[in-house]
Amino acid sequence: MSLWDDVASDTLGVAYRAWTGNVDRWTLNQIKEQTAIGIGKASGDSADPGVIAYRQAQADAEIDNALISIDAHPSQSTGLPRIPGLGVIGSVEFLAKAKKIVNWTLFVGAVGAVAYFGFVYSRSFKRVFRRK
Repeated sequence: MSLWDDVASDTLGVAYRAWTGNVDRWTLNQIKEQTAIGIGKASGDSADPGVIAYRQAQADAEIDNALISIDAHPSQSTGLPRIPGLGVIGSVEFLAKAKKIVNWTLFVGAVGAVAYFGFVYSRSFKRVFRRK
């Protein structure tokens, strides 16, 4: 593992992951290097180097595919902040969810306002609508 990847993933990478919600490239490099080392150790000393290289390449592809499937690969980052549960600010997904939240908030606020003023002015309503 390179010293730069180690330092960058623990400093710049933390801020990058917090801001975008994606895995940073330094952490991804560390994950891939550690996986390759693990595959090499697990294969043993007598394993064919070609087979080990194939398994390492296959593991790299699986890591990339897993991150892409959950929209967390560094190549998918737009640099914009991601809000958990809503997505990347400005994306179609974010705007649709934000619209739904705003509509529900307005609805609940309107119902709450009607209930509040109904309770506060119930005597006035009773006097106005009382039958004589």
